[in-house]
Amino acid sequence: YTPNKTWSTGDKYKITFYYKASENIDADTQCHGKPGEYKHWQCLNPNPSFTTQWQKYEATGTIPAEGDGMKAIAFNLNKGKKDHAIDYYFADIHWGTVEKGNKKPLSPDEKKEVLTPVLQNWIYGMMAATEGKVKAWEVVNEALSGADKDGDGKYDLQSAKRGNVSADDAKNNFYWQDYLGDIDYVRTAVAAARKGFADAGGNPEELKLFINDYNLESDWDDNGKLRSLIQWIKDWEADGVTKIDGIASQMHISCYADPNTQKSKKDHIVKMLELMKESGKLCKISELDMGYVDAAGKEVKTADITEEQHKEMRDLYTFVLQKYFEIIPAAQQYGITQWCATDAPKDSGWRPGLPVGLWDLNYLRKHTYAGFAVGLGAPEYWKEAK
Repeated sequence: YTPNKTWSTGDKYKITFYYKASENIDADTQCHGKPGEYKHWQCLNPNPSFTTQWQKYEATGTIPAEGDGMKAIAFNLNKGKKDHAIDYYFADIHWGTVEKGNKKPLSPDEKKEVLTPVLQNWIYGMMAATEGKVKAWEVVNEALSGADKDGDGKYDLQSAKRGNVSADDAKNNFYWQDYLGDIDYVRTAVAAARKGFADAGGNPEELKLFINDYNLESDWDDNGKLRSLIQWIKDWEADGVTKIDGIASQMHISCYADPNTQKSKKDHIVKMLELMKESGKLCKISELDMGYVDAAGKEVKTADITEEQHKEMRDLYTFVLQKYFEIIPAAQQYGITQWCATDAPKDSGWRPGLPVGLWDLNYLRKHTYAGFAVGLGAPEYWKEAK
């Protein structure tokens, strides 16, 4: 009998069949490579013992070391009785691999049914653990890709199934939207957060849920990602139940030596703030930091940056913060978070060796500290603070 694959040492199998013979007789079984290519003296354990009545054989076992590379089971028949012929009968032979776990493929609906409570329970558990004391959450982070491949007028959500993420991201990340759907996964997350917060003793009126993403200030697509996010929020809220309170823009930006590039970047920071205001949502800058790009388009490391370049970064911080307070109405302002307290060490996993902090690595204030302070409303003399 030839199984369905080449078997290796340690592989676990299960075999069932019905069998009988024209007289009672035992038989041996051997591991063969190709049929007739002997490998080991025993395959099945126990060996089958034939009777004149149909009976069912069922056994599980492990391929022995000597059977490595097995492709066939040999049944040694007429054992000890070679003086006359015996008729043998086999029926309904099934041979398969024994593996732990449920290997049965689930349908898309079954996957959604299984995974929905997993997402609900995790979010609900976070709310329970924080006892209603944490009142603002990025309930969904970095949902959008950077392209509209399906042509519906807005950027698609990131997806391993759609192939719009890197190979490493597809391998290492889990995209809920691939299983719960582009609309339902956000609605599920929002509903679980609101219920969990209330059940944990929080005041539902105080809970604020944000969608957080990057490149919302991008000039290369005329703020296309932010425009898409605003439309997605409308789609998620279209059920009349789901409520998303705010938009959080990461703003990992750079200061550019090229004046035309810098003007374009600043114009689209302004446009980002205007679009966020027009959305009617709370507006937060969630991960603000800054590098420096020279006239040749190369990032400048902290060790190489000049005093004048430090001051240009200072002024850009002031610009960003002042525009936030100028454009975003007070009722929609939810704050600004600086992402890096200090410059990034050379071996950092984030913007390594770049001047991204308000302090240097010795915790001395930089010009950017002064620029941030002025943007918050401090007197102009802070600009020259050391």
